[in-house]
Amino acid sequence: MKPILPFLLALSACGRGAEPEVPPKDSRRPPQPPALAIRLPAAPLESIAFVREDGIWTVASDGSDLRRIVPPTLPRAEDPSWSFDRRWIAFAAAVDPEANLYPRNLFVARPDGTDVRQVTPMPRAGAGEDDGPKGVVRGRAVLVAEESRRPLPQLRVSAYGLRRPESTDSEGHFQTYLPAGGGWIKLSGRVDGKPVLAWRFAAAIEGRVTDLKDVPLGYSLDDQPSSPAWCDQDRQLLYVMRHSAAPRSPGSPQSTLRRIRVDGSGDESVAAFETASVIAGPVVRSGQAWIKMSDGMILRFDLQTKTLAESRPAGLCAPDALAVSPNGTQVATLRMDAQGARSLVILNKDAEVTVLEFKAADAAPRGFDFSPDGTRMVLDLVGPGGRPSLSVLTIATRSLVPLVDNGSAPVWHGR
Repeated sequence: MKPILPFLLALSACGRGAEPEVPPKDSRRPPQPPALAIRLPAAPLESIAFVREDGIWTVASDGSDLRRIVPPTLPRAEDPSWSFDRRWIAFAAAVDPEANLYPRNLFVARPDGTDVRQVTPMPRAGAGEDDGPKGVVRGRAVLVAEESRRPLPQLRVSAYGLRRPESTDSEGHFQTYLPAGGGWIKLSGRVDGKPVLAWRFAAAIEGRVTDLKDVPLGYSLDDQPSSPAWCDQDRQLLYVMRHSAAPRSPGSPQSTLRRIRVDGSGDESVAAFETASVIAGPVVRSGQAWIKMSDGMILRFDLQTKTLAESRPAGLCAPDALAVSPNGTQVATLRMDAQGARSLVILNKDAEVTVLEFKAADAAPRGFDFSPDGTRMVLDLVGPGGRPSLSVLTIATRSLVPLVDNGSAPVWHGR
Protein backbone atom coordinates (compact mmCIF):
# COMPACT_ATOMS: atom_id res chain seq x y z
CA MET A 1 0.00 0.00 0.00
CA LYS A 2 1.43 3.32 -1.01
CA PRO A 3 1.70 5.99 1.67
CA ILE A 4 -1.08 8.54 1.43
CA LEU A 5 0.33 11.19 3.86
CA PRO A 6 1.93 13.36 1.16
CA PHE A 7 -1.36 13.32 -0.78
CA LEU A 8 -3.38 14.45 2.26
CA LEU A 9 -0.95 17.27 3.07
CA ALA A 10 -1.11 18.59 -0.46
CA LEU A 11 -4.92 18.46 -0.41
CA SER A 12 -5.13 20.47 2.83
CA ALA A 13 -2.80 23.10 1.48
CA CYS A 14 -5.09 23.71 -1.49
CA GLY A 15 -7.90 24.73 0.83
CA ARG A 16 -6.04 27.61 2.54
CA GLY A 17 -5.98 31.24 1.59
CA ALA A 18 -2.73 32.96 0.84
CA GLU A 19 -0.53 33.62 3.88
CA PRO A 20 -0.37 37.34 4.82
CA GLU A 21 2.88 38.99 3.92
CA VAL A 22 4.99 40.24 6.84
CA PRO A 23 6.68 43.55 6.00
CA PRO A 24 10.41 43.43 6.44
CA LYS A 25 11.86 45.33 9.39
CA ASP A 26 13.08 48.79 8.54
CA SER A 27 16.58 48.79 9.90
CA ARG A 28 16.74 52.57 9.41
CA ARG A 29 13.95 53.26 11.91
CA PRO A 30 15.42 54.66 15.13
CA PRO A 31 14.65 52.89 18.40
CA GLN A 32 11.60 54.24 20.19
CA PRO A 33 12.21 56.23 23.41
CA PRO A 34 11.02 54.83 26.72
CA ALA A 35 7.64 55.86 28.05
CA LEU A 36 9.25 58.45 30.37
CA ALA A 37 11.73 60.36 28.26
CA ILE A 38 12.36 63.06 30.89
CA ARG A 39 13.65 61.76 34.19
CA LEU A 40 13.27 64.25 37.02
CA PRO A 41 15.27 63.69 40.19
CA ALA A 42 13.24 61.95 42.84
CA ALA A 43 11.64 64.29 45.35
CA PRO A 44 12.78 63.47 48.88
CA LEU A 45 10.39 62.11 51.47
CA GLU A 46 9.67 64.20 54.57
CA SER A 47 12.82 66.21 54.97
CA ILE A 48 13.96 69.32 56.85
CA ALA A 49 16.74 71.59 55.59
CA PHE A 50 18.74 73.57 58.14
CA VAL A 51 21.98 75.49 58.62
CA ARG A 52 25.20 74.52 60.38
CA GLU A 53 28.54 76.32 60.51
CA ASP A 54 29.85 74.02 57.78
CA GLY A 55 27.00 74.31 55.29
CA ILE A 56 23.35 73.40 54.75
CA TRP A 57 22.14 69.97 55.83
CA THR A 58 18.95 67.94 55.52
CA VAL A 59 17.44 65.43 57.91
CA ALA A 60 14.29 63.30 57.87
CA SER A 61 11.56 64.32 60.29
CA ASP A 62 12.34 61.26 62.46
CA GLY A 63 16.01 62.24 62.78
CA SER A 64 17.35 59.76 60.22
CA ASP A 65 19.13 60.33 56.90
CA LEU A 66 21.28 63.22 58.10
CA ARG A 67 23.37 64.59 55.24
CA ARG A 68 25.17 67.75 54.19
CA ILE A 69 24.10 69.11 50.80
CA VAL A 70 25.83 72.52 50.62
CA PRO A 71 29.52 72.21 51.58
CA PRO A 72 31.92 74.80 53.06
CA THR A 73 33.14 75.57 49.52
CA LEU A 74 30.00 77.77 49.39
CA PRO A 75 30.88 79.96 52.40
CA ARG A 76 28.34 81.23 54.93
CA ALA A 77 25.42 79.41 53.35
CA GLU A 78 22.11 80.27 55.02
CA ASP A 79 18.39 80.97 54.43
CA PRO A 80 17.48 77.58 52.86
CA SER A 81 14.12 77.38 51.09
CA TRP A 82 12.44 74.34 49.48
CA SER A 83 10.82 74.63 46.08
CA PHE A 84 7.19 73.54 46.04
CA ASP A 85 7.95 70.41 44.00
CA ARG A 86 10.75 69.56 46.51
CA ARG A 87 13.32 69.17 43.73
CA TRP A 88 15.32 72.35 44.43
CA ILE A 89 16.62 74.25 47.44
CA ALA A 90 17.38 77.98 47.28
CA PHE A 91 19.85 79.61 49.67
CA ALA A 92 22.18 82.58 50.12
CA ALA A 93 25.98 82.28 50.27
CA ALA A 94 29.10 84.45 50.13
CA VAL A 95 30.85 82.92 47.12
CA ASP A 96 33.73 84.81 45.51
CA PRO A 97 32.71 88.30 46.73
CA GLU A 98 35.59 89.98 44.85
CA ALA A 99 34.09 88.89 41.52
CA ASN A 100 30.44 89.66 42.30
CA LEU A 101 28.31 92.76 42.51
CA TYR A 102 27.08 91.72 45.98
CA PRO A 103 29.18 90.12 48.75
CA ARG A 104 26.40 87.54 49.15
CA ASN A 105 24.19 86.09 46.43
CA LEU A 106 21.28 83.72 45.91
CA PHE A 107 21.81 80.17 44.64
CA VAL A 108 19.72 77.10 43.88
CA ALA A 109 20.76 73.44 44.08
CA ARG A 110 19.26 69.98 43.99
CA PRO A 111 18.39 68.37 47.35
CA ASP A 112 21.47 66.15 47.00
CA GLY A 113 23.72 69.22 46.54
CA THR A 114 24.28 68.84 42.79
CA ASP A 115 23.57 71.29 39.96
CA VAL A 116 24.40 74.44 41.93
CA ARG A 117 23.43 77.61 40.04
CA GLN A 118 23.92 81.28 40.92
CA VAL A 119 20.79 83.41 40.51
CA THR A 120 21.79 86.99 41.52
CA PRO A 121 22.92 88.99 39.72
CA MET A 122 23.02 87.76 36.13
CA PRO A 123 24.56 84.33 36.70
CA ARG A 124 27.43 83.38 34.48
CA ALA A 125 26.75 80.33 32.35
CA GLY A 126 28.65 78.57 29.61
CA ALA A 127 32.06 80.07 28.93
CA GLY A 128 34.39 81.06 31.73
CA GLU A 129 34.50 84.59 33.05
CA ASP A 130 37.67 85.50 31.16
CA ASP A 131 36.59 83.99 27.82
CA GLY A 132 34.88 85.68 24.90
CA PRO A 133 35.00 89.15 23.34
CA LYS A 134 35.16 92.19 25.59
CA GLY A 135 34.91 95.95 25.43
CA VAL A 136 36.94 98.55 27.32
CA VAL A 137 35.21 100.70 29.97
CA ARG A 138 36.87 103.79 31.43
CA GLY A 139 35.93 106.42 33.98
CA ARG A 140 36.98 108.37 37.05
CA ALA A 141 35.94 107.75 40.65
CA VAL A 142 35.09 110.99 42.49
CA LEU A 143 33.60 112.11 45.79
CA VAL A 144 31.27 115.10 45.31
CA ALA A 145 31.35 117.70 48.10
CA GLU A 146 29.53 120.99 47.57
CA GLU A 147 30.89 122.19 44.22
CA SER A 148 34.15 120.21 44.18
CA ARG A 149 34.92 116.73 42.86
CA ARG A 150 37.62 114.87 44.75
CA PRO A 151 39.37 112.08 42.81
CA LEU A 152 39.52 108.79 44.71
CA PRO A 153 42.69 106.73 44.25
CA GLN A 154 43.25 103.07 45.19
CA LEU A 155 39.61 102.02 45.06
CA ARG A 156 38.70 98.50 44.04
CA VAL A 157 37.15 98.18 40.57
CA SER A 158 35.14 94.99 40.08
CA ALA A 159 33.46 94.11 36.80
CA TYR A 160 31.04 91.45 35.64
CA GLY A 161 32.91 88.60 33.99
CA LEU A 162 36.32 89.38 35.51
CA ARG A 163 37.75 87.29 38.31
CA ARG A 164 40.42 89.79 39.45
CA PRO A 165 39.55 93.38 40.48
CA GLU A 166 41.39 96.39 39.10
CA SER A 167 42.23 99.64 41.00
CA THR A 168 41.82 103.36 40.40
CA ASP A 169 45.05 105.28 39.82
CA SER A 170 46.36 108.30 41.71
CA GLU A 171 43.87 110.56 39.92
CA GLY A 172 40.90 108.24 40.40
CA HIS A 173 40.92 106.99 36.79
CA PHE A 174 40.17 103.36 36.01
CA GLN A 175 40.00 101.05 33.04
CA THR A 176 38.40 97.63 33.04
CA TYR A 177 36.70 95.21 30.67
CA LEU A 178 33.16 93.95 30.24
CA PRO A 179 31.89 91.10 28.07
CA ALA A 180 30.46 92.24 24.74
CA GLY A 181 26.91 93.31 25.51
CA GLY A 182 27.79 94.88 28.86
CA GLY A 183 27.32 94.24 32.56
CA TRP A 184 27.95 95.86 35.94
CA ILE A 185 30.97 97.73 37.29
CA LYS A 186 31.42 98.34 41.02
CA LEU A 187 33.73 100.85 42.72
CA SER A 188 34.34 100.32 46.44
CA GLY A 189 36.82 101.10 49.19
CA ARG A 190 37.32 103.46 52.11
CA VAL A 191 37.72 107.22 52.18
CA ASP A 192 38.67 108.99 55.43
CA GLY A 193 38.02 105.72 57.23
CA LYS A 194 34.46 105.39 55.90
CA PRO A 195 33.21 102.87 53.31
CA VAL A 196 32.28 104.27 49.89
CA LEU A 197 30.44 102.55 47.07
CA ALA A 198 29.00 103.04 43.60
CA TRP A 199 27.99 100.72 40.79
CA ARG A 200 26.81 101.15 37.25
CA PHE A 201 25.44 99.04 34.42
CA ALA A 202 27.40 99.81 31.27
CA ALA A 203 27.26 98.77 27.64
CA ALA A 204 30.34 97.22 26.04
CA ILE A 205 31.25 96.68 22.39
CA GLU A 206 34.24 94.62 21.31
CA GLY A 207 37.05 96.83 20.10
CA ARG A 208 35.48 100.06 21.41
CA VAL A 209 35.81 102.18 24.55
CA THR A 210 32.82 103.10 26.74
CA ASP A 211 33.54 106.27 28.75
CA LEU A 212 31.57 106.59 32.00
CA LYS A 213 33.28 109.94 32.75
CA ASP A 214 32.97 110.87 36.46
CA VAL A 215 31.33 108.26 38.67
CA PRO A 216 30.28 109.82 42.03
CA LEU A 217 30.62 107.59 45.10
CA GLY A 218 28.71 107.88 48.34
CA TYR A 219 29.34 106.70 51.87
CA SER A 220 27.63 103.32 51.90
CA LEU A 221 28.01 99.57 52.29
CA ASP A 222 26.96 96.84 49.88
CA ASP A 223 23.35 95.79 49.47
CA GLN A 224 22.78 92.12 50.19
CA PRO A 225 20.16 89.75 48.71
CA SER A 226 18.78 87.40 51.37
CA SER A 227 15.92 85.13 52.42
CA PRO A 228 14.85 83.58 49.09
CA ALA A 229 11.35 82.07 48.83
CA TRP A 230 9.99 80.22 45.81
CA CYS A 231 7.01 81.61 43.93
CA ASP A 232 5.28 81.53 40.55
CA GLN A 233 5.23 77.70 40.39
CA ASP A 234 8.98 77.51 41.15
CA ARG A 235 9.87 79.78 38.24
CA GLN A 236 10.89 82.75 40.42
CA LEU A 237 12.44 83.61 43.77
CA LEU A 238 11.02 86.29 46.04
CA TYR A 239 13.75 87.76 48.23
CA VAL A 240 14.71 90.68 50.47
CA MET A 241 17.34 93.18 49.36
CA ARG A 242 18.83 94.54 52.57
CA HIS A 243 20.22 98.02 52.07
CA SER A 244 23.09 99.61 53.93
CA ALA A 245 22.40 101.23 57.28
CA ALA A 246 24.69 104.12 56.29
CA PRO A 247 23.00 107.54 56.00
CA ARG A 248 20.50 107.36 53.16
CA SER A 249 19.12 110.10 51.02
CA PRO A 250 15.48 111.08 51.73
CA GLY A 251 13.04 108.62 50.22
CA SER A 252 15.52 105.77 49.83
CA PRO A 253 14.32 102.40 51.23
CA GLN A 254 15.69 100.50 54.20
CA SER A 255 14.86 97.22 52.50
CA THR A 256 13.13 96.09 49.33
CA LEU A 257 11.06 93.03 48.52
CA ARG A 258 12.19 91.84 45.09
CA ARG A 259 11.46 89.03 42.66
CA ILE A 260 13.79 87.37 40.14
CA ARG A 261 13.50 84.46 37.72
CA VAL A 262 15.57 81.40 38.58
CA ASP A 263 17.66 81.96 35.44
CA GLY A 264 18.66 85.39 36.79
CA SER A 265 16.49 87.48 34.47
CA GLY A 266 13.57 89.79 35.18
CA ASP A 267 14.76 91.13 38.54
CA GLU A 268 12.05 93.54 39.74
CA SER A 269 10.87 95.35 42.83
CA VAL A 270 7.64 94.18 44.49
CA ALA A 271 7.61 96.66 47.40
CA ALA A 272 10.03 99.12 49.02
CA PHE A 273 10.02 100.11 52.70
CA GLU A 274 11.32 103.49 53.86
CA THR A 275 10.24 103.70 57.51
CA ALA A 276 10.84 100.09 58.59
CA SER A 277 12.89 97.12 57.43
CA VAL A 278 12.03 93.47 56.83
CA ILE A 279 13.17 91.34 59.78
CA ALA A 280 11.52 88.00 58.93
CA GLY A 281 10.20 86.35 55.80
CA PRO A 282 9.16 86.34 53.06
CA VAL A 283 6.98 83.23 53.25
CA VAL A 284 4.97 82.40 50.12
CA ARG A 285 1.69 80.48 49.95
CA SER A 286 -0.55 80.35 46.84
CA GLY A 287 0.46 83.67 45.33
CA GLN A 288 0.52 85.47 48.69
CA ALA A 289 3.66 86.57 50.55
CA TRP A 290 4.03 87.37 54.26
CA ILE A 291 6.81 89.45 55.84
CA LYS A 292 7.40 90.86 59.32
CA MET A 293 8.67 94.39 59.75
CA SER A 294 10.87 96.08 62.35
CA ASP A 295 7.82 98.01 63.61
CA GLY A 296 6.09 94.75 64.60
CA MET A 297 3.66 94.65 61.68
CA ILE A 298 3.02 91.52 59.61
CA LEU A 299 2.25 92.39 56.00
CA ARG A 300 0.64 90.16 53.38
CA PHE A 301 1.13 90.96 49.68
CA ASP A 302 -0.69 89.77 46.60
CA LEU A 303 2.18 88.80 44.30
CA GLN A 304 0.12 89.00 41.14
CA THR A 305 -0.87 92.63 41.64
CA LYS A 306 2.10 93.58 43.90
CA THR A 307 -0.33 95.23 46.33
CA LEU A 308 -0.63 95.10 50.10
CA ALA A 309 -3.52 92.79 50.95
CA GLU A 310 -3.39 92.86 54.77
CA SER A 311 -1.42 94.36 57.65
CA ARG A 312 -1.58 93.16 61.24
CA PRO A 313 0.26 94.16 64.45
CA ALA A 314 2.07 91.24 66.03
CA GLY A 315 4.64 92.58 68.51
CA LEU A 316 8.40 92.18 68.32
CA CYS A 317 11.18 89.89 69.43
CA ALA A 318 14.96 90.00 69.03
CA PRO A 319 15.74 88.00 67.00
CA ASP A 320 12.37 87.49 65.31
CA ALA A 321 10.90 84.83 63.04
CA LEU A 322 7.89 84.08 60.88
CA ALA A 323 6.16 80.95 59.54
CA VAL A 324 2.89 80.37 57.69
CA SER A 325 0.88 77.16 57.61
CA PRO A 326 0.63 75.35 54.25
CA ASN A 327 -2.97 76.49 53.73
CA GLY A 328 -2.14 80.10 54.65
CA THR A 329 -4.64 80.33 57.53
CA GLN A 330 -2.16 80.42 60.43
CA VAL A 331 0.82 82.71 60.97
CA ALA A 332 3.39 81.88 63.65
CA THR A 333 5.73 84.51 65.07
CA LEU A 334 7.62 85.52 68.25
CA ARG A 335 6.99 88.10 70.93
CA MET A 336 9.16 89.31 73.79
CA ASP A 337 8.16 91.08 77.01
CA ALA A 338 10.07 93.70 78.97
CA GLN A 339 11.88 91.05 81.01
CA GLY A 340 13.20 89.28 77.91
CA ALA A 341 10.80 86.33 78.09
CA ARG A 342 9.73 85.12 74.66
CA SER A 343 6.58 83.44 73.43
CA LEU A 344 5.65 81.57 70.28
CA VAL A 345 2.22 82.68 69.10
CA ILE A 346 -0.02 81.55 66.26
CA LEU A 347 -2.28 84.16 64.69
CA ASN A 348 -5.51 82.86 63.20
CA LYS A 349 -8.05 84.95 61.36
CA ASP A 350 -9.95 85.95 64.49
CA ALA A 351 -7.77 84.77 67.38
CA GLU A 352 -4.25 84.56 68.78
CA VAL A 353 -2.96 81.46 70.53
CA THR A 354 0.16 81.36 72.69
CA VAL A 355 1.71 77.97 71.97
CA LEU A 356 4.89 78.06 74.06
CA GLU A 357 6.46 80.47 76.54
CA PHE A 358 10.20 80.72 77.24
CA LYS A 359 11.78 82.47 80.21
CA ALA A 360 14.68 84.81 79.64
CA ALA A 361 17.22 82.11 80.61
CA ASP A 362 15.51 79.30 78.64
CA ALA A 363 16.51 78.01 75.23
CA ALA A 364 14.20 79.89 72.86
CA PRO A 365 13.47 79.60 69.14
CA ARG A 366 15.05 81.84 66.52
CA GLY A 367 13.51 80.12 63.52
CA PHE A 368 10.73 77.64 62.76
CA ASP A 369 8.48 76.22 60.08
CA PHE A 370 5.24 74.27 59.79
CA SER A 371 5.09 70.62 58.76
CA PRO A 372 3.39 69.79 55.45
CA ASP A 373 0.19 68.79 57.27
CA GLY A 374 0.21 71.88 59.53
CA THR A 375 0.00 69.87 62.77
CA ARG A 376 3.65 70.17 63.81
CA MET A 377 6.47 72.68 63.71
CA VAL A 378 10.24 72.35 63.61
CA LEU A 379 12.02 74.87 65.88
CA ASP A 380 15.63 75.80 66.42
CA LEU A 381 16.15 76.36 70.15
CA VAL A 382 19.12 78.51 71.17
CA GLY A 383 20.27 78.43 74.76
CA PRO A 384 22.40 80.94 76.72
CA GLY A 385 25.55 79.34 75.31
CA GLY A 386 24.43 80.19 71.79
CA ARG A 387 24.47 76.64 70.39
CA PRO A 388 21.21 75.83 68.55
CA SER A 389 19.41 72.51 68.28
CA LEU A 390 16.32 71.37 66.39
CA SER A 391 13.15 70.00 67.96
CA VAL A 392 9.74 69.02 66.60
CA LEU A 393 6.68 70.55 68.27
CA THR A 394 3.28 68.87 68.11
CA ILE A 395 0.97 71.88 68.23
CA ALA A 396 -2.10 70.19 69.74
CA THR A 397 -0.22 68.69 72.72
CA ARG A 398 2.52 71.35 73.07
CA SER A 399 5.07 68.53 73.25
CA LEU A 400 8.67 69.02 72.08
CA VAL A 401 10.80 66.14 70.81
CA PRO A 402 14.53 66.71 70.12
CA LEU A 403 15.47 66.13 66.47
CA VAL A 404 19.14 66.96 65.89
CA ASP A 405 21.87 68.90 67.67
CA ASN A 406 23.60 71.94 66.19
CA GLY A 407 21.12 73.27 63.66
CA SER A 408 19.33 76.54 62.91
CA ALA A 409 16.96 78.18 60.39
CA PRO A 410 14.96 75.00 59.68
CA VAL A 411 12.52 74.72 56.76
CA TRP A 412 10.18 71.77 56.31
CA HIS A 413 9.51 70.79 52.72
CA GLY A 414 6.14 70.06 51.20
CA ARG A 415 3.30 72.44 50.59
